Amino acid sequence: MTYQLIYVDPPWQYGNKISNGAAENHYSTMSLAELKRLPIWDVAAEDAVLAMWYTGTHTEEAIELAEAWGFRIRTMKGFTWVKLN
Repeated sequence: MTYQLIYVDPPWQYGNKISNGAAENHYSTMSLAELKRLPIWDVAAEDAVLAMWYTGTHTEEAIELAEAWGFRIRTMKGFTWVKLN
């Protein structure tokens, strides 16, 4: 089975291990190399659209990851998540 929409929220590494807000303190993260090895192409239809969460510090990595998974970048529209807590 393949899907037309691939929606991902990669567990990016931020390199900040000291802060209480460090991602590694709350969940397991993956290196870019590990993320690239995820077999997304096995579940993505040939004409699938990729929607990926990333922060401004990972823009280049997000592009590299999408291309590694076989996607062609057409646009990178931004969404703002306003956290209220």
